[in-house]
Amino acid sequence: MIHPQRGKAYGFIKCDKPKAQIEALLPQIRENARTPSNLELSVIEGIERVKGDELLHRTVIRDLSEEGQCNYVFEAQLDGADNETTARELKDIFNASYNSPLFVPRPSEFYGTVMYRQGNEYLEVE
Repeated sequence: MIHPQRGKAYGFIKCDKPKAQIEALLPQIRENARTPSNLELSVIEGIERVKGDELLHRTVIRDLSEEGQCNYVFEAQLDGADNETTARELKDIFNASYNSPLFVPRPSEFYGTVMYRQGNEYLEVE
């Protein structure tokens, strides 16, 4: 049996708005980013609460928790795409979110990173 490919990526972001406001603005942000309609996106408050795999928790989550910069995780899944493609779509959402009401007033520093698994490591989208 052939399993269709399903890409997965995680975006970690610092935002001072409540989760409900982020979720309310996501449809508009996604439209601005022109993300595929079949991209599944969930917002998780508290980065250590993301499900993810053991490698994600042992590396990315551990390092980001120590830095203490991120308070939200965006988990993206996309059917028919690889992890890197999914991560690039999520990066577009992050870029569009910066120009949305989520970041008004504009922070002096915008902290967001998008990670995806390739083999036995997690890579950051440049």
